[in-house]
Parts: sequence; C-alpha cells; structure tokens
Amino acid sequence: MHRRKPHRRTLAAAVSSLAVIVGGLVSSVPAIADDAQAPEGEYTIAQIQGEGSSSPLAGQKVTTSGVVTAVQTGRNGLIIQMKTADVPADFTGSSALFVQLSTDLSSYAVGDELSVAGEVQEIGNVTTLIATNGTVERTGQDLLDQVDIPTLAAPKATEDAESRESMVFNPAGTYRVVGNPNLVYTGQLSLTDGDRPHLQPTQAGLPGSPEAVEQAAYNEAHHVILDDANAARFDVQYPDTSEPAPPAELPYLALGRPGPTLGATVTFKSPAVVTSVNGRTVIEPTFTVPSAQEFVEFSEVREHAPADVGGNFKLATFNVLNYFSDLGVYDETVGADGNRICQPTLNLWDKSVPVAGNWDCPRRGAWDEAGLKRQEAKIVNAINSLGGQGAQVVALQEIENDWLFQEDIDASLKSLVTALNEADPSQGWGYVPSPPTGKGQPVYGGEDKIRQAFIYKPAAIELVGDAKYLDDEAYQSAADARAPLAQVFKHRDSGQNVLVINNHLTYKGGTVVGDDNKNPGDEKGLAWDTGRNNGDRTRQAKALVAFAEQESAASDAAVTLLVGDFNAYSYEDPIQEMVAAGYADLMDVNKFPSSHSATDWNEYTYSYNSMFGNLDHVMVSDSGMQYLTGNDTWTANAYESNALEYSRFMHTGTNYHSDDVFRASDHNAAIVGFELPKVTEPTAQPSNEPSSQASPSSSSKPAVSATPSVKAENAGKRGLPKTGANVLLFVVIAAGLILGGAGLRRVRAA
Repeated sequence: MHRRKPHRRTLAAAVSSLAVIVGGLVSSVPAIADDAQAPEGEYTIAQIQGEGSSSPLAGQKVTTSGVVTAVQTGRNGLIIQMKTADVPADFTGSSALFVQLSTDLSSYAVGDELSVAGEVQEIGNVTTLIATNGTVERTGQDLLDQVDIPTLAAPKATEDAESRESMVFNPAGTYRVVGNPNLVYTGQLSLTDGDRPHLQPTQAGLPGSPEAVEQAAYNEAHHVILDDANAARFDVQYPDTSEPAPPAELPYLALGRPGPTLGATVTFKSPAVVTSVNGRTVIEPTFTVPSAQEFVEFSEVREHAPADVGGNFKLATFNVLNYFSDLGVYDETVGADGNRICQPTLNLWDKSVPVAGNWDCPRRGAWDEAGLKRQEAKIVNAINSLGGQGAQVVALQEIENDWLFQEDIDASLKSLVTALNEADPSQGWGYVPSPPTGKGQPVYGGEDKIRQAFIYKPAAIELVGDAKYLDDEAYQSAADARAPLAQVFKHRDSGQNVLVINNHLTYKGGTVVGDDNKNPGDEKGLAWDTGRNNGDRTRQAKALVAFAEQESAASDAAVTLLVGDFNAYSYEDPIQEMVAAGYADLMDVNKFPSSHSATDWNEYTYSYNSMFGNLDHVMVSDSGMQYLTGNDTWTANAYESNALEYSRFMHTGTNYHSDDVFRASDHNAAIVGFELPKVTEPTAQPSNEPSSQASPSSSSKPAVSATPSVKAENAGKRGLPKTGANVLLFVVIAAGLILGGAGLRRVRAA
C-alpha cells in the first residue's frame, strides 16, 4: 500500500533531496539585479569550468560566451557551450555552462550565440552562471552546427560526469526503466544502462553474501536518472506556495501511448545534456518536458492479463491496497486538539476533489464513494482477469479489518464479492467467512486495521471446516499484528484437499524493539539491508511453519501453500526459515526463473527505491511440488506508475484514471497452477465368510463434512451466491437415508 507503510511515506518525502538539486538548481539562488554593473574579466567556458570538481572562479564575476544548446524554461535557464573549434586540444574538462536567468527565456533559441555576464556559483555541484537579461547579448544565430554532438554512453563515474557536465550528446547504448515512483513528485525516472534488472541485494543472495554485495555495487554503477529539466515539484499544493507551478501534465506519461513501465526500453528521440549529482548520473532533455512533447519513447511491455499456468487447480494472490467499504468521510472522530482526525487529501490542482484520507485516518482506503468507485473498478477488473485465467481461489491482503469498525465482520469482503459478481456474473465468486472466534479475530495488542481474506468459486471448490487464525505470541507481540489465516479447500473435480495459509508479516519500518529488529543495513550498507523488524518476522515464520505442519496433518492436504506478503525478500531469514522446513519459494527466480515475462528479465512482485524484489511469495510444500504445472507474476501493478492509482490519479491538472487493471495495487499479483490427481476410492475386498443377510446394493451414504461450507446466516446475503451446499447436502443425506432404510426393510421382510 502507498499510504500506510512508513518507509514508503519516507520515500515520498525523501525524493526531494536529489530532485531539488537536479530540477531546482536555480530556485534558491538570488539573481543579480538588472541594473548591476557589468562584471569584469572575460573568460572562456573552459576556464570557468576548469578540470577539477568545482570551478576555480566560483564567487567571481565574469563574462563569457557560447552557443545555446538547451533552453530549459522549467529551470529558468539555458546552457551555452563553446564552439568545438575553440576548445583547447589538451583540455579535459567540460566546455558547457548552465546559465540562470531571472526573466523570460522565450527570446532565446538553440543555436543562438550569447555573451553573458554574471557570477559563478556551484549549485548542487553543477557550475552555474547567475545572470539576468540585462547582462545577456546575442552575438549570432543558427550556429549549433559548430558544436559537435557526439554519440556517447552515459558517464559511469563522477569524474567522467564532471568532465562532461552540461554538455550536449546523443545517448548511446541500451537504457531501461527500473524505477518510476518519483515521477509524481519530481518528474524523474530511474534507468539502468546495464543488461540486467536492479535487484534488492537480499533478493539476489543472503545478507552480506558475495551475491548481495555484487548486486548492490551493480545497482549503483548502472543507475541513471532521467530528469525532466523542471525545477517544480508535483506534490506541492498550488498556488499556496512560492514555488513555480509545474505543467498540468506529468512528463513521460500520457494516456493512449506506452508509458514508463518497469523493464521498458528507452529510445532517445533528441539530444540530451548530462550532469552528475551526489555521484549519480543525470540525463536531461535540452528543453523542459511536458508530456505532449516527447524526448523519449518507451517500448510496450505491459502485461494486460496473467499467463495461463496450466493445471486443474489454480490459486492467485492479490493485494487490494487498503480496500475499505467503511469510508473516511463518515468518520467524525475528534482528536486531542479538537479537530477531526480524518481529513481528506485534496487534489493538488482542483481542491474540490478529495482523493484519499489523510495519514492519521484509521480508515485507510478511499475517502468517499467516488474514490471507492475508482478503487473498486480497478480491483474488480484485475481479480476477474485472474478468475478468467482459471483462478478458483484468491488470497487477498490489505482488506479492511471490519470488526474494528463495523458490526458485520465481513462487510468489506461481501462488498467486494458483490462488485466482482455484478461485473461478471459468470465468475460466481463466494467468500470465506471470518473465523467464529470472538468478533472474528484474536484481539492482539497492536492489531492492524487491515487483514487477510479469501474469495473462491463454490462451483469448483468446497470449504472444509472453518477458517482459522494462528494465535501465537510471535504475532500478538508485534506492533501491527496480522494473524495468518488458514483455510482448507477441497477441489471438487479431484477430491483433493489443499491447505492455504494467507499471510502479511510485520513490515520493514516502524518502531524497533530489540536488537535483532534493528536494520543491519543502516550501518553496513544495502548488501546487509533487511529492513527493520527482521527478528519479529523470523519468529513469525517459525510459528507459521509449526502451524502449517499441524494443520496440514489434520486436513490430509495434498498440497500446502503459504502465500501472501511476507515483507521479506527471498534470501532474508523469514523466507529461508520456510525453505529450510521443506517449502519451495516459487518467487526465488534463481531457482524458478520466470517463464511468462513480457521482457527478457525475470519478474518480481514489488519495486522499492528503484530495485526489484519479491516481498510476496508462494511457498509450496514438498508434497505439492510434484503437481505443480506453472506459476506467473502478473506485473500490471508494481511495474506501472503510481500516477495511475485511484488516490493519486490527479497529481496534476490531467486525470490519469482509467478503470483498467493497471496499478490496481502497488504489489503484483501471482497465480499458480497444480494438476491434482483424482482421489481413488479404496475397493472393498470380498469376504470369504458366508453372510446370513443380503447387503442392499444402494445403501452407501454420501460423504458429508462435519462443518457446512458456509454458515447459514451468512449465505446469500446482499446478493451474494449461497456459498456451500447446505440445502443440497440435506436433500442428498435425506434421500440416502430413505433409500437405505427402504432397502433394509425389504431384506427383513424377506
């Protein structure tokens, strides 16, 4: 989810450091007055730049000249570069210079030759000349052909970037998108110029292992920022700010054409300029990018539907991104300051449009009915797409924990199932009722506002007994306890039982209690990064394994599946605990490479800090692996820009919402298939002893579960299908008893 995990909230605030430096190079520097005296001392751009990491003339007033290679209105400046013939043959530094102007840039064009006077400053490690229109003189036009524009790869090291700072070039090599969350804040994308994805180091190997260390180094060496040459941010309330307003459209994103989907190949359509900020290469266009004026184009790698994974039993996982039927608009709870706790977050451009609740509102989902409609449409289309590909059970995460807010402990679950069936009646979804313990869930000390749940197709699946929560100290003591939810499903065609335990372990942020919950990556670096609360998650994983062993034996399950959001990458301790217990991690692409990817990269369920990884897993028991037919990670969510989310659809003046499946959540869904063999009924062995009574040929009774599939009081409410077959079972049982009794009476009469 995007509003309730502190490390993601921190990301939304923290992206500003690089963006303000890159996009806002000029915003905090006072301009020289228009009537300032002309600076003394004429220098070439090469002399101003020098060959070191900063200008030898910083703080001095100078006059210089060059050909305009970029006009970046969003940065209130332009770039001038020396004519190639004028650059000294032995000079190894940059021959280009960013010039900040405080007035209108419309009179300047690429190819103009300018004489500029101003003061040299280093802003964000970029050498800048602070000038005004009063100190700028045009001395020529249409001279761009006198500046060589080489075709080069992006610089790899800070020194290389410094020597090419602000210089124009045609990017060479292959670039692909590895991160897009900053787009809605700063107009930036993260690219790689490498040949493989940037993984979370602990997705590649154990914390601190050679594999993790190598992956961390690879990520850093190949990370390139694609900027939009705009100083404005998109997450500031306008016009209540002194900052310049951004364009109404986001850069690099437009409805109706391929967008910056993760893994997409980037093609540059015009020259770029390069710089380095905080050791990271930044590529910018020579103009400020509105979305309608393309600087790059992206290959189409969207996955419009999940893959066919085969098998006669299919299960999917889906994070519903805080689906709450109980809305913040109706929560009038007042805080200690006398104000309502729940307040709407408003659209930045149209303050009449609430898009979500605020951070402190316990009702974490949509703010009002309009927001719920947007959210629900995307979720419904996505889940029904999974159902259309044969999913008979879907394990849900991040649905409202209704008992904290409503009398009906399954209100949100019923609401979702109703919407699914109204959209496509042929799917025939039902829901698994919450366990009948207290108000529906064990009361843990720090119980979270969200929980796990199951939906399923009663036509193909029968419930065996009630759902059950794991009640264990490892979960009770956690700050955001979300107890694992277990349910046994009987596959009707085969007669096999499948045990599924749905999980959402403690998250990677929050308050740390205990040394083993500290993040070793804070001191040792990304190769050791496991996030906070790894100790709690590991204890939860151990308790889960024991619970699964107990429930599997009791249910005679052919397959046991541990699924959901484990908040741990494949080589972190919680997942390795389950692997050691004999479970196969289908999301460990080192062992199970993706076979349905839209690109030549493996697929992952999550993206954070421009690195891929699997926080969500499908863990399969050893007994179940023999039946596995395939699995797929459907990348329609985490790989798409969060500008498409129901609560961020209008960060700017453009409405990017669509009811389609893309970005219905921030986690990718997974689907897995198994070919379950039919249960073979044992053949009765004939007895050698003569019988004194004839056995009736039709006296066998149908097998009956001790627990009906759905409680009668829950069946069929609010237009839901009557999940289970209570009436049918009663009729069959009664018929069997009548027939059996009649047969017995005939024998006695004889």
